[in-house]
Amino acid sequence: MRFLFCSLGTPGFLYPSIALARAIEARGHEVAFVTAMGAASLLEEHGLKRLPRGPKDGESFQVENWWLAPAVSLQARHIEHALTLFSPDALVGQMLTLGGHIMAERAQIPVAVLGQAAYLWPSWEGEWPQEEGVATNGSVGTLGPCSGVRSTRVRSTAEERMSWRYQEMATWYQRARERLGLPEIVAHPRETPLLGDLFLLRSVPELEGDLSALPSRVHAIGACLWEPAEAPADIVDWLERAHAEHLPVIYVQHGRSFDQPGFWTALVEALRHEPLRVIASVGRMDAEMGDIPDNFLVRPHVPQALALRHAQAVIASGNSTVALGALTSGLPSLHIPGGSEQPDVAERCAAAGASLLLPPAHLSPEALRNALRTLLADPAPRASAHALQRAFAKHADLAHACACLERLAVTRAPVLRGHLAHDALT
Repeated sequence: MRFLFCSLGTPGFLYPSIALARAIEARGHEVAFVTAMGAASLLEEHGLKRLPRGPKDGESFQVENWWLAPAVSLQARHIEHALTLFSPDALVGQMLTLGGHIMAERAQIPVAVLGQAAYLWPSWEGEWPQEEGVATNGSVGTLGPCSGVRSTRVRSTAEERMSWRYQEMATWYQRARERLGLPEIVAHPRETPLLGDLFLLRSVPELEGDLSALPSRVHAIGACLWEPAEAPADIVDWLERAHAEHLPVIYVQHGRSFDQPGFWTALVEALRHEPLRVIASVGRMDAEMGDIPDNFLVRPHVPQALALRHAQAVIASGNSTVALGALTSGLPSLHIPGGSEQPDVAERCAAAGASLLLPPAHLSPEALRNALRTLLADPAPRASAHALQRAFAKHADLAHACACLERLAVTRAPVLRGHLAHDALT
């Protein structure tokens, strides 16, 4: 079977797709990629191929503009050209590769969606409560029910966030469809085309919770982590010296803050005089760095697996990559979430007992310092992280994800939970 992976070009999106591509390839299938031009050399180094955007290659699948209708059109054009070079049995996209959804519909090819470490769309049954000012008669931006009746159900903060996020995505998707001459779609969020025919959630039930509450196309597949093997000499030397000094190492990954204040300034003030070492990856940080204390090692990129092998705890925004890295390493975390999926992932980790959550509104150097001291002294978060580490280890080979993809390619129909168990019995 053949699978065409459609991925944004940044590591947070590309690396999980590479993990899944390598796993499905190891089962005897063929894979190819459509992604940003800058990813070509990395893919080639690891025996994978990127297909060009056209006879004259060009950029597409860039994270900076993924939601804009012209950018979605470029994604679709890239996939359309790739289909002339590689005939896939299924597409494997991501939540932000809307061009994959469009081309799957146009070319009548099934599509799987590789998600994040938390389910991010509304999942409640029945009438979906629309946002104020959003039409319910099928106008652009509506992928919810079109009955025109508003629910009186009171929503939690998390549900409000999911509803807002879904409406934003629905609006961008409908604008892209309109640009490409496709009709509007009206569907309940549990049946939205944004789920694809198969949705691969990078989690386990022990973290996400009751999977039966989610749409039946959602499957928990494990962490789906991958990164190039790297061991820069200066970082290795710094980590070895920290170990020799018997000082705890804290791995910090400061991602984008979006519309929230970052935590870098508070972190520096909180930990500059603490008896520990901080190794920080700040390539995606959208804040000023300022002075760097003597007990900090700061780099645009720190190989995550290398840092986690030496760390005693993690401080991060809560993006999927670092949260899953901490859990699969059995490390407790302190999450200070910004935007995107970060609040949802941070809430899942805190609810599972493997992390502490410090809301940006409560952030101060003292609050951060006290939270980290608690994290290091209290055995409970570490024990919970170890339990989740064992749960994720059961899915390390991505066998369930691969079996789902194989079923999708064969049946060319939605893959629902329970299908694979039924197949095994027949």
